[in-house]
Amino acid sequence: MDRPQEVARAWAGVMEIRRLNGDTTVPAPWELARMEWSVALALEAAGLPASHVDGRGRLARVGYRVTRSPGPDAARVEWRGPDAFAARRDAPTRLQDCRAALERLGWAATLYQRSGGKHFLTVTPSPAPRV
Repeated sequence: MDRPQEVARAWAGVMEIRRLNGDTTVPAPWELARMEWSVALALEAAGLPASHVDGRGRLARVGYRVTRSPGPDAARVEWRGPDAFAARRDAPTRLQDCRAALERLGWAATLYQRSGGKHFLTVTPSPAPRV
């Protein structure tokens, strides 16, 4: 099985977990217990590229990187790549792409800019819709 098929299968499993929890539009408790993994899977399922570190620890491919956010119950998404200047230049646009994809898939994402110009997203679960 190739990577796109694996991702599609994993995302279908996540959607089944959401369905069993009663709402496919918001992350399930199972996802919240695995925030970084769940956010990364949502981005990959949406077709966005992940950054990649080679065997020597160097960035080898431009894309998103998901880490735990310093805040509670949140993940952080950065845009990284081997050419740091290009990655930083493209970050606002590419992170907006990530934000849109995450919001379609039940997450809330807010774009921030740190001093020095570095952009990142803070990702949290979307609130459940009111009935």
